[in-house]
Amino acid sequence: MNELMCKHTKAELLHMAYASGLVRHNWPEMWRKDGIASTVIGIELRAADRL
Repeated sequence: MNELMCKHTKAELLHMAYASGLVRHNWPEMWRKDGIASTVIGIELRAADRL
């Protein structure tokens, strides 16, 4: 998570989260950067589990 936060801006993390399937129902634009990074990791882990 720290690597994602250091290498990417909040806007980039949001873009990754939306591209991975995050639904805009709970205003992730207002989340802190670490929350977005954590969500991106969670989405990627769930996707990997489905493979």
